[in-house]
Amino acid sequence: MKKYLFVALSILAGLITVLYINEFVQGIVASAILQTGVSFSFRGIILTAFIPFIGTNSFFTYCFLLLLPLLLSGIFIELSAVSLKKIINLNLRTGVIIFQLINMGYIVVNIFAAILSVLLKNSSESGWSRLFVFSSIAYEKQLIIMFLLLLLSLAYINYSTKRLKNYITIIKEK
Repeated sequence: MKKYLFVALSILAGLITVLYINEFVQGIVASAILQTGVSFSFRGIILTAFIPFIGTNSFFTYCFLLLLPLLLSGIFIELSAVSLKKIINLNLRTGVIIFQLINMGYIVVNIFAAILSVLLKNSSESGWSRLFVFSSIAYEKQLIIMFLLLLLSLAYINYSTKRLKNYITIIKEK
């Protein structure tokens, strides 16, 4: 019974992290950096921070703000990897592994959604599409930027997954 409780709590913690905390922190940091109001809205159950693009800030500032939820997920993955080294309880270890997997999945889904919105050029809702329209970067450069972002994120996910395999134990029942 304890194992299922840890699994349920880790799924809940992972979902709260990726659906609410990442976007909330992105909005707070964007408000502090841009010194302007950031609006929050709910799309279904997902909290979304709408970052206004104004001409006084650089392209790299907005890139940082759009990458901030992914960076936060990476920080949560790294913090849980550090905690895995110290955890002996298998049930708690299973929960932390599930938490890491949810954050890794968030990174992958977020990157592919961003790439798809840039490829289709029809999503004015996407932060990346809005950023590229705002900065008037050529379509070929947009694709190169998104390809590099994909490579970096997949390399990090690969590294994290290989490290995570060391902590997965398979218990054979007789």
